[in-house]
Amino acid sequence: MQNKVLLLDELGEKYGKTHIYHNLKTPAEGIKLLCINYPELARDLATSHEQGIFYKVTQVNQELSFDDLNLPIGCNDLVITPIISGSKGVVRALTGIALVVATGGFGAGFGTTLLGNTGLNAFGAAVASITAKVGVALMIGGVTEMLTPQPTLPSTIDFDGAFTNFTGGPGSLIKGANGIQSFAYTGPTNVSGLGKTIPVVYGKVLVGSLIVGASITPESENTTKSKFFRKAGKNTFTINSDKVGSKFVFVGGIVAKLFKKLSLKGGGRSYYKGKRKTLALDKSEQEITTTALNGNVVASKDGPHGTKKYGIAFFIKGLIDRVGSPTSTFIDGFITFQVIIKENESRDIVGRHQITIRGLLTPSNAHRVGFLVKFPFAFFPDKEQYKVFVQLIDFSVLDSCVFQVIEHGMGLQ
Repeated sequence: MQNKVLLLDELGEKYGKTHIYHNLKTPAEGIKLLCINYPELARDLATSHEQGIFYKVTQVNQELSFDDLNLPIGCNDLVITPIISGSKGVVRALTGIALVVATGGFGAGFGTTLLGNTGLNAFGAAVASITAKVGVALMIGGVTEMLTPQPTLPSTIDFDGAFTNFTGGPGSLIKGANGIQSFAYTGPTNVSGLGKTIPVVYGKVLVGSLIVGASITPESENTTKSKFFRKAGKNTFTINSDKVGSKFVFVGGIVAKLFKKLSLKGGGRSYYKGKRKTLALDKSEQEITTTALNGNVVASKDGPHGTKKYGIAFFIKGLIDRVGSPTSTFIDGFITFQVIIKENESRDIVGRHQITIRGLLTPSNAHRVGFLVKFPFAFFPDKEQYKVFVQLIDFSVLDSCVFQVIEHGMGLQ
């Protein structure tokens, strides 16, 4: 009886597509004859799994298992097809080395055929002994392991003392629309997180994006001006991240307090006397001493006009921002600024202080906050006149914000 063994794809191109044998008893016998006629085929089969190549053996479109290779072959053609690991629709994928094992090809005599060296017969015999005990299970098991779903993590995992809820599968992995973890190489689902399946693509596949970084900007186009991230009010106002009250407190390297009305203490000196300067919302140095005595602050080393008693009173309202568009939610605004004090003639800097104010204050006068900050500076020997500048370093506020210096001088309270 004549039997045909067909090698498809790369095998057929290299060793010929059609091979005719007579009176074959089993599929394994046909594979053995091929390996004897083509020694390189035996070596290719034994190492192909290292390149991710497996084999589908069929008769009359029925896939054969490892055990089926030693059953009677009958009269139908035997077809051997190389497949890529992970190919869709394959029920029984066999490793090339499993095909060799099915032929008894790791016996002592077959060592010469497979390895091409008569001195390796002993190696073939040793391998045969191991294969008889554990080899077949492991060689074939490699395919089974490849097709086995990955285990799921427990629903609650302890990380550094904090409990984090995980869904099934690799940590933080976004699942498909049906909520089930998928490890398929084809599918439009977008994935992100630790433990993602990274496919090696052969041919054409339909895949979703692999997210490596993401950010979220909360914004609602339906939000009206009445929507706030939190309740607005004077109680949201902070200086250097600390709240201040009606008494002087130390906050981030400076001394500050809130006020409603100002007065002078112990013969102090003020300069604006009811006038005020509105600061521009830009990053230029803005001089605030232009309306002072002779355009300067006049100070002494000690006494009621001492440099250590100098302070500035500010008004702020509209310290507020939005998440994004002009109709999005209101959030806290902030201004970081420096007060720079220079000796009048040399313009040497004798004092520099930086402050950050933050809060959720509307432009309404009901949310206007007055705060007084002390800005001591070094006394320049034999120099009494100094100039003071305010410079905004960074800010995020709406254009409706009003930031003013309402007074400065020694002994303000």
